[in-house]
Amino acid sequence: MDSPRPPPAPGGSPAWRAATIPALVIFFASGSAAMIYQVAWQRMLVIFSGADVHAATVVVAAFMAGLGCGSLAGGQVADRVSRRRSITLFAAAELAVAGFGSRNA
Repeated sequence: MDSPRPPPAPGGSPAWRAATIPALVIFFASGSAAMIYQVAWQRMLVIFSGADVHAATVVVAAFMAGLGCGSLAGGQVADRVSRRRSITLFAAAELAVAGFGSRNA
């Protein structure tokens, strides 16, 4: 009978931290950019429809629909490719969003 493994050390190994910290910073920057886009779209929509609940609802619904569709499609793709390839595809998607946002700003 095998003895149970000891729990991992708090904070993980230095190699784990070296790989995880940049990824967390990138995910934070990605989320921040998404929220900035959402606020910018909200303010642009206010010009056409006024500052009411309907304008906010349209922006939040479109944002959430995009997150849901991206999660669905990204999950399908991520299940079929390697971890390294999925990270590369995620980076490409983020660059495409950045290019779209900067072109339309």
